Amino acid sequence: MSSSKLCSAQGLAKELACSPAIRERDCALFWRQKGGLNSPVIIAIHGWASNGDIWDSVREQLPDYGFLTVELPGFGVVSTRQCMSLRDYAQSVARAIAGGELGRLLANRTTYLVGWSLGGQVAAEIAACIPQSIAGLVTLASNPCFVAKQGWPSAMAASTYSTFCENFAQNPAKTLKRFNALQVSGAQSPRALRTLMSACLPLCGEQDVALWQQALVWLATDCRAALASFDKPQLHLLAADDALVPSVVPLQQFGEVQVMPSAGHCMPLASSHQVARAIRVFTKTHSVVALDKQRVARAFSAAAEQYDGFAKVQKVVASEVLARSAKLSPGHLADIGCGTGAITQGLANRGHTVLALDIALGMVQFAKRQQRSQVDIRYLAADAELLPLADNCLDGLVSSLAIQWCSDPALLCCEVHRVLKPGGRAVIATLGPGTLRELKLAWQAVDDCVHVNGFISQPCLRRAIEAAGLEVTRFDVVDEKLTYPSVGPLLKELKAIGAHNVHIQAPAGLMTRTKLKALSDAYPLTPFGDDANEGALVASYDVFYIELSKPLS
Repeated sequence: MSSSKLCSAQGLAKELACSPAIRERDCALFWRQKGGLNSPVIIAIHGWASNGDIWDSVREQLPDYGFLTVELPGFGVVSTRQCMSLRDYAQSVARAIAGGELGRLLANRTTYLVGWSLGGQVAAEIAACIPQSIAGLVTLASNPCFVAKQGWPSAMAASTYSTFCENFAQNPAKTLKRFNALQVSGAQSPRALRTLMSACLPLCGEQDVALWQQALVWLATDCRAALASFDKPQLHLLAADDALVPSVVPLQQFGEVQVMPSAGHCMPLASSHQVARAIRVFTKTHSVVALDKQRVARAFSAAAEQYDGFAKVQKVVASEVLARSAKLSPGHLADIGCGTGAITQGLANRGHTVLALDIALGMVQFAKRQQRSQVDIRYLAADAELLPLADNCLDGLVSSLAIQWCSDPALLCCEVHRVLKPGGRAVIATLGPGTLRELKLAWQAVDDCVHVNGFISQPCLRRAIEAAGLEVTRFDVVDEKLTYPSVGPLLKELKAIGAHNVHIQAPAGLMTRTKLKALSDAYPLTPFGDDANEGALVASYDVFYIELSKPLS
């Protein structure tokens, strides 16, 4: 390192050490730990009737991360005393993060927002304000629409919420005691958890009642639009035994969802180990340039000969894509990620001129050998994000379970727009963040490595499509499930089709017997009551079926 860079690094380290609190007019943030100069930074937001100390156990398990806490009005030692709306407060925190002293310190560090309970709603609104400054969002036991509405029943009944607010206004101490009992409900050791919580429960003095009531008003804010607009990776952790936020809140439409078994509402304390590990795996999974495309190509080339014998869900999805492609007008079509050529052959049999394209040369060669009739098909090994095709050359385009191996959705969508003729249409199937969620959750009980590839969320994909100038004519989400007698056959199948872990941070080395047993022990079984599959292992695939068109002008 040059002397000038060393001085700069030392100066930044000194600034960090001397900045215990970042104060703005309407908000306060605390540095809890600095981490390394280039390490990721977590900005954590507590829930109602709590403070930043709630994160101490999670923070201690992430010693290599920078860690700041936001103190909500009336709950933190140095927090603002001013009443305001949730969105106004989120904007004030966003200004502190993106600008001024803190913005300068965070400029070269990857920053994630993490929010628990009410803090999840606050984090969602902050993320929507400054998406350019936030790399990802994690919520814990949080409902973006806490009070039930038409079309959103998985929430607290409006009458229950109103009664709670009235009770708090009349008798804050008694109501708070009841609320804390709900927070520890579902925990494995509620008495011990209540003791831990006592250090994170600020007293509600007379001067604080108005601010605490204001925060209750925040809970009634509908933050779903904020989550939908944030086009970066999202992870939503829910607790199976939560007495305040149902574990069935439909957050899959915004990002990845994990339901922590044997956990209650107070996840930062009672489930800190699982939470810290989930955060670490999430940040690793969505690191910049996460996929190694050369490994992708090699894996699928090696799998070509045996692919059709193991590709179960892939065949189901390919059949659906081919059926939806019947709407495409006759002409020149491309099959992006053609694999062994099943869709290619089906399109050619309908009279289309088809270009079969795949990043894996082995797949292209195998598909060509498998061609069963004298139809007009050309074969090409190429990258979908850099198509070797002229502008406006295709009447249509199809792709089945291939674009999830692309590293830049925006670039991919721009390429689709470029090669389609005006009025051209595309039928695409890809995988969403709920794919292999059971396997991922089981691995997190074993270690903190990346074992499952990251998959794009609906908001991210929709934003990339719209930015490219394409129009979505249909977007369907289907949860496909496969069952297995044990973990071994699932892992064997993934490897056989080339769809095993090709993440750039995938762990090296072979699977050991010890790890396989730990993984098997942690893998969730089919819930009791499912007579057809009871006791089997389920692997879920979060499939997006998307139909697009390029405008005529």
